[in-house]
Amino acid sequence: MAPERLSVTLEADPCDGLGDPRFVDKNCGPAPLTVTFDGSGILSSFERVDDYYWDFGDGTTSSEARVTHTYTTPAEYRAEFKASGRISDFNTTITTPSLIRAY
Repeated sequence: MAPERLSVTLEADPCDGLGDPRFVDKNCGPAPLTVTFDGSGILSSFERVDDYYWDFGDGTTSSEARVTHTYTTPAEYRAEFKASGRISDFNTTITTPSLIRAY
């Protein structure tokens, strides 16, 4: 009698390795993927915020502190958040990247 064969299919988690999202409510999911970007928490670091800037990594941008953006095409995107203002009498810009994966 021949031994039985066991067939196993392993599926990789498409969100594995992205780490914890910063300034976003989620950083991975099926396309279309709607993500809320929120930089308003940075206010505690600044005495005054002059401007916010989001580059979503897909050719679109925003200057709102909190904004929702939808990624329609499956891909990996490098979103970037910049806030400029005053900290301890110095003009300061903080830049924080986020990796977003729509699959």
